[in-house]
Amino acid sequence: MGRRRSVDMVLCVLLVCGATSCTDPLPTPSAEAPMAPCDVRVADGEVDFLPADFSGEIQHHGDGQSGLLFESLESAACDGFERVIVQYSSPDTRTGQLGLWAEWTGEVRIEGTDEVAPIDGPEVLHISVVGVTWQPGTGAAHSVGGPSGNPIAEVRYYEQSGGSASLYLGLAERAEYRVFTLDDPSRILLDIRATD
Repeated sequence: MGRRRSVDMVLCVLLVCGATSCTDPLPTPSAEAPMAPCDVRVADGEVDFLPADFSGEIQHHGDGQSGLLFESLESAACDGFERVIVQYSSPDTRTGQLGLWAEWTGEVRIEGTDEVAPIDGPEVLHISVVGVTWQPGTGAAHSVGGPSGNPIAEVRYYEQSGGSASLYLGLAERAEYRVFTLDDPSRILLDIRATD
């Protein structure tokens, strides 16, 4: 009986250890790794690039969407474009869609003041976001450099009162772009087509 138990234990150790050393720790379950910014794909024709001179409404603000809280801002160089991702969390389960409006502007204006904030890049694309909320104590301003400096030189995100925010992109030059939202988690993705 003792011999059988020893053989079973040896077999068990061999099965658990496999081809690796038994001194290696066993893997522990972990949360799924977050998706890399460039791995978020858009089906052909689903969200087209807009002309470089486009200004206007991109997405109408849907009823019920408000109160999303800013979580993070990042940029990445992808194949053929550079991407900016703004991620939000939701304090409740309201649904709807964010409102998005684009305009080309010569400067970054701070809401409620006459202050002009500096931004790298001679061209500035301003995306107004409706359906988010300001978080006291966060500084209300967030920025990140462009992944390569061309076409995106710098990105600034300003939380504002009244359920809105401003996303400013300092660009080396005007270029075609697309802006769209995704859920789970709530995100805005903005792609600027790479220029020569």
